[in-house]
Amino acid sequence: MSVRKLSLYTPASRKAAGEGGGHWARSISSEFPIQIEAPIKKILRRLRDRGLISRRRPWPIHVACLTNVSDGDIVNWSAGIAISPLSYYRCRDNLYQVRTIVDHQIRWSAIFTPAHKHKSSARNIIPKYSKDSNIVNQEGGKTLAEFPNSIELGKLGSGQDPNNKEHSTTSLV
Repeated sequence: MSVRKLSLYTPASRKAAGEGGGHWARSISSEFPIQIEAPIKKILRRLRDRGLISRRRPWPIHVACLTNVSDGDIVNWSAGIAISPLSYYRCRDNLYQVRTIVDHQIRWSAIFTPAHKHKSSARNIIPKYSKDSNIVNQEGGKTLAEFPNSIELGKLGSGQDPNNKEHSTTSLV
């Protein structure tokens, strides 16, 4: 009867056993850097569950539960929803996709909601509040609520668009 020596099938154990190996693991890690990406489908599903995106198509819609609150509260709520995924996924490799979702889906939902509330259209709301949904107090001229503009959204996080070689590493504080 002979006793067979078994080794685990890992590169380190094979190298320790004198079988070589171990080289392929180093070459893979050096050739393919680790990429951590934000779950885009999950983000869209959550926005759909909150009522910001249509159930049938990925189009922004008005948020029905916000039609009874002030326009400033609508914009502040939408800005909070927009900043949340940007800060959570700021270190992900596809942050530019998250920014695109925020910049399009949530911004337009923030425009459609006051339009629905006032029984108007987005075309009539944009000249009143602008695309950035600036709500200004009529008497004092003080800004009550504002959705972050595209430049401010670009400064959140440090994700890089593969089509754009420059990327920002600053954050809004």
